[in-house]
Amino acid sequence: MAQFGKIIRKGRGRPIVLLHGWSVDSSFFAPQMALAAQGFDVMAPDLPGHGALRHADAPTGIADISAALGDFLSREKLEDVVLVGWSMGAAVALDYLARERSSPVSALAIVDMAPRVSNDESWSLGLSSGHTRDDMHRMAAKFARNWPKAAGRIARSLFPLGAKPDAELLEAAEMIITRNDPAIMADLWRSLASYDMRAFLGAIDLPVAVLLGGKSAVYPPELADWYRGHVPRGRISVLEGAGHAPQLDAPEAFNVWLAAFAAS
Repeated sequence: MAQFGKIIRKGRGRPIVLLHGWSVDSSFFAPQMALAAQGFDVMAPDLPGHGALRHADAPTGIADISAALGDFLSREKLEDVVLVGWSMGAAVALDYLARERSSPVSALAIVDMAPRVSNDESWSLGLSSGHTRDDMHRMAAKFARNWPKAAGRIARSLFPLGAKPDAELLEAAEMIITRNDPAIMADLWRSLASYDMRAFLGAIDLPVAVLLGGKSAVYPPELADWYRGHVPRGRISVLEGAGHAPQLDAPEAFNVWLAAFAAS
């Protein structure tokens, strides 16, 4: 079974487990370690196929990573967990919750992620590029052939639309993304092409908080309205000016939002 890699962990109190997005690593949650000072046990692991595990225990799909999540939660004997999924991390969180009948997770936070990534004639709130499942499969083939070229575009998509990316952050993101194994990234992208948690979210029996970037380059702004109309126990927020990675664009505002949800 695939396993979690390096874990950034700080603090004591109610556990907050932070799951990063596709092609990056736990360092993208470094600003959230500040929440430890507010009485939380904050954990950000490298997901299988990423970070130090980018060439080991290769996952082939979201289900492989969600199985590793279940193993991690069990091994750490965590209780009353606030599970936070950003981008692909939210797909992992939802897949785990949909499969696990008995879970220590008591609250879920979703950060800039759609319940379905690919688009079709009946769904246009996936990737703002409009890509369908077939398009995503074609993209996966390109990733496998020329990952370094794709890495630059992926890194730039993390930042707010219309804003000039911070040069240092952009360089660091591109370096982390480029180091990944192209075959693993392609497999996970194909898995995301089939991801669809719309029905599950409509019936989920947990408190849910959703935070979207108002200037996300990855998902359209209309996604907020879908969440408001379809997640019965959802608290839907938009962080204006933030892009696909609001925890990096506006870490103080993000931390206030997350701390308030976790404390409630």
